[in-house]
Amino acid sequence: MSQGRRITMIRQFIFITLILFSASVLSNTQNVVIKSPDYFKSPIRDGHELFPDSLVYPRDAELIHISDIGMIGRFEDYGFTNLKKVSFGNIDYMPGGLFRNNNTIEEIEFNGFIGHFDCSLVSNCLSLRKNIYLLL
Repeated sequence: MSQGRRITMIRQFIFITLILFSASVLSNTQNVVIKSPDYFKSPIRDGHELFPDSLVYPRDAELIHISDIGMIGRFEDYGFTNLKKVSFGNIDYMPGGLFRNNNTIEEIEFNGFIGHFDCSLVSNCLSLRKNIYLLL
């Protein structure tokens, strides 16, 4: 390989690397703060310490693992754009309609204790691939 060809290939490599780096730096993904619903102003069960109830994830996250949380708002209120799977650990309170009108969610997993949930948790989630089983 000639010296000129080698230099050209190095320049092309550097150029492509700079483009990829700038694309990753310039992609301005907003963060979403998952928190307890605004209609609750105090813990549900007085005298019991609840799990932390504020988590931050990128808006374009595909997988979210929520290990332990006190209470959580409805996912349609957060504006996730690519969410495919949510995995829960222990959760004290889940509102009805936790997942509704979500066209991207494919899997919802519960791996902990649920203190209380209101009515239907999931409705009109057309991409959901797996049945949800709760062991009561």
